[in-house]
Amino acid sequence: MLGIFLEIAVFHYCSVLSITQWLNLSSYKPLVLPVGAITLTLSVIIADNLSELLEAINTLIPFFLKLWDRNTTASVNCGPFQV
Repeated sequence: MLGIFLEIAVFHYCSVLSITQWLNLSSYKPLVLPVGAITLTLSVIIADNLSELLEAINTLIPFFLKLWDRNTTASVNCGPFQV
């Protein structure tokens, strides 16, 4: 449980710092609560249970991998989906 908390904390910190640099803000502090609220809201909205979460992940990840890697011809196997 502590490992999951640390992982979420590190990802939250990195995303807040990234957004701060992207928007050329002088401090990251005003973004900590809004990004946390957005993350919490999306985590509740995306899935009600573990099976729905896994289905959402298997649906979204191949889509974003395809957008990210447009120039290659290699296929990506992500669970039941082939991209």
